[in-house]
Amino acid sequence: MFVIIFNVLFTPNIISKSKDIIDYKHKLGFEANYQLGKVFRHTDGFQPTINGVSNVIQFTAFKQTDGAKAWQRKLKYPEIGGGFSALIHHNRDTIGNGYAAFAYFSYPIVRSRIVDLIFRFSGGLAYTTKTYDAIENPVNNAMAMPINIFVEARLGLHFKIHENVQLVTGIAFSHYSSGAMKLPNLGINTPTAMLGIRYLPTKQKLNLNFDTIPKVNYKNEIGFLLNAGLQDVTKFIKDRSWLNYGTSVQYARHFNIVNKLYCGALLEFDFGYPHYDVNKPKVQDKIIQKAATRLSLYVGNEISFGRTSIFYALGAYLHTPYKMFLPIYFKIGTNINFLALEKKNRPYLNIGVKAHGGTAQYAEIGLGSNFKF
Repeated sequence: MFVIIFNVLFTPNIISKSKDIIDYKHKLGFEANYQLGKVFRHTDGFQPTINGVSNVIQFTAFKQTDGAKAWQRKLKYPEIGGGFSALIHHNRDTIGNGYAAFAYFSYPIVRSRIVDLIFRFSGGLAYTTKTYDAIENPVNNAMAMPINIFVEARLGLHFKIHENVQLVTGIAFSHYSSGAMKLPNLGINTPTAMLGIRYLPTKQKLNLNFDTIPKVNYKNEIGFLLNAGLQDVTKFIKDRSWLNYGTSVQYARHFNIVNKLYCGALLEFDFGYPHYDVNKPKVQDKIIQKAATRLSLYVGNEISFGRTSIFYALGAYLHTPYKMFLPIYFKIGTNINFLALEKKNRPYLNIGVKAHGGTAQYAEIGLGSNFKF
């Protein structure tokens, strides 16, 4: 369901295409917003007690793209920026507070002269003030490391109340965790409602490029990827850490210069991995001594911004060495391509997180290559 919703919001399309609606008068902007929400228990094993709200204060600065590059025109002139969030939680004596620095881009779903409907995706690093401690803080099985991965998704409305001022409302969802690089690691998930203000100081008209968007030269693609997953590399379980090796082969169909849908098969190898149902906080005492393999199929989407792209995929297992409560997984991450968009063959660096039921299984890094035809 998440992948379907994400596709509807994120696949490059737009309802309003009139030039006068996107005839910007600013190059830079600033935003401050306040968010109110609550950390929720996304699994049965989430131990910290959450009995109050979370307050989020966020500041960002951004630049309006002008369409100088073809991907900017195809994505309808997105904003690119960065900022800082302070997440002040009610139960900060156990889960602490979170402080995040991030970069983001915003994609316009609908534009009008009065209000814009915007999807925004942010990614960065977060610092948490409280982590798991077997003696002093054993209840906090959500956070094991002070430095964590931070992501946030927002669906918002920008009301144009003045030439230089916009009112912001919307909903957001933030998550930060170690990506299972240290256990325990259930993560902090916080849905919020927001209210904010955007200030656009530049009065000079921004000259947008409305050149024709080029068509894709190659619509089909075969890809190969080798990955290493990092799980509990800091050895929460004494003297043990795990590397999960994976190899993927996939087919992709390019619909335009920035968007492709893909499907593929993933074969994973675990060496010394514990008999662990990743959907429950239960580790059995049985350790698999020899290599365990998992085979799965997946579907996904990838959005490209020049040499950088964001991907997300949903997979289902065909074979696992142990019983799983929910045999599906979700992946999200970024690919950094070594060659430009229009190149026929594109080697890339892959960085991502694989998760089950809202809980990360491992963070991964890998090398791959795509061959278009």
